[in-house]
Amino acid sequence: MHWHVFSAVCNIHPFRSDKLCFRLTRPSYPFHTKTYLKLRSNRWFNKQFHMDSIDKNRCSWPGQDLLYLHYHDTEWGVPVHDDQKLFEFLLLETFQAGLSWITILRKRENFRNAFDGFDYRKIARYDDKKFEELLSDSGIIRNKLKIKSAITNAQAFLRIQEEFGSFDRYI
Repeated sequence: MHWHVFSAVCNIHPFRSDKLCFRLTRPSYPFHTKTYLKLRSNRWFNKQFHMDSIDKNRCSWPGQDLLYLHYHDTEWGVPVHDDQKLFEFLLLETFQAGLSWITILRKRENFRNAFDGFDYRKIARYDDKKFEELLSDSGIIRNKLKIKSAITNAQAFLRIQEEFGSFDRYI
């Protein structure tokens, strides 16, 4: 899948309906790293993106970072009831311990690739060979305890699903 950038007439300012805004469309996860870096280096795009989003009522913590802004606007504070998505956040939060969330967001696609699309059924069956492979993957946080906890969390996630029917019901 790819990001699609398209322009549309906006009604953000009542006297400037000719103003162009840019929307990024993609399923629920943020930019691929290449696309993010490409867009971030485009000063004109950054200026338009920030101009169009001035009227939005946002928290201050995303600052001016496009990836953070996208996360804030599309995912943060949105209720999640899908077990697959809940496990994705559980895994990412595990690796975030002691680090900033933006660090994890920037590596999110690397985590997705390394951890088989956050498929908890596959992760629960990881063996020593896969564990060593993850330890040597420079695209993710290579902490032995965090990788091990991702595997044991996947196993616990499956047990909870068996007992409660879904992780969503459990929480």
